[in-house]
Amino acid sequence: MEIKSKEFFNAIEGGSCPSCRGLLIVDNESGELICSKCGLVFGYQVSERNLVSPLINQSKALLGRNSGIPSSLAFHDKGLTTEISLEDKDATGKVLTSIQRQNAERIRVWDKRSPLDESKDRNLKRAMNMLWGVSEKLSLNQAILENAAYMYRKALEKDLLRGRAIPGVVGACIYASCRNAKIPRTLEDVANALSITKRELAKYYRLLVNELSLNMPLVDPIVCVSKIANSANLSEKTKRKALDILRLIDETGFSAGKNPMGLAASAVYVAALQEGERITQSQIAKVAGVTEITVRNRSKGIINLLKALEVQGQLKAGNT
Repeated sequence: MEIKSKEFFNAIEGGSCPSCRGLLIVDNESGELICSKCGLVFGYQVSERNLVSPLINQSKALLGRNSGIPSSLAFHDKGLTTEISLEDKDATGKVLTSIQRQNAERIRVWDKRSPLDESKDRNLKRAMNMLWGVSEKLSLNQAILENAAYMYRKALEKDLLRGRAIPGVVGACIYASCRNAKIPRTLEDVANALSITKRELAKYYRLLVNELSLNMPLVDPIVCVSKIANSANLSEKTKRKALDILRLIDETGFSAGKNPMGLAASAVYVAALQEGERITQSQIAKVAGVTEITVRNRSKGIINLLKALEVQGQLKAGNT
């Protein structure tokens, strides 16, 4: 049995929106089925007997198809902006009179101004635009972007931004999000993308961790090996050797309390020496963003540790 449009909408009306759980209602003038809370449109009538979407339900597939871009914390308005059309026509297509056009233009102006009335809203818009720009420079995925936006919103709610620079807080949120997801982005990488100093970014990061009570995981040196080796144009064989060295020294406890990036850079340097690749300590240090002294000291420690383990292995082999 064919369901007519009126009967179909009467059957659907009274349901709930899958996005915000608001009440679904029918607009009698336009014939659209919309959410009374968030305004999402789920379908409309083209004729008396047919619908554009005859099987409208509360599935996510329908929501993604009919609601435009998905909502996101990385937009200052979460992607739910309503814009007034620039066409000077009413809903029936009739051209507006001169007085109506003036009123419509005034409404458009206030519609653009009203979402940014408060300073927090203006702050959030600037920060989210900055967040998108930095994410493109650092090639970050959507999950990192969403997490960083969530942290910034939490900081804004706790009034942590009063008297503090927006780029510093944005950078701290991005670095914390990358570290939480175990993505190898250093303080220097984020600071350069925002044109601020590494020291300033570290200060804001400590503030964010303390005030928001974030439990940040330790950086794994193994994750940093690929970035260092690729930037230094080293072979895959050297990369695998460096990973083996890091796993070995991790079992011995040598890595405890040491800078993960410096440890990874030293492991890559030692692996390159063992594989016969020519690269200096200064080149490795520059790529890894650490000092040459750090690479020298850690490399000596790794070489001595490997020699000690080799001697122990030979002694065990001799005893057996």
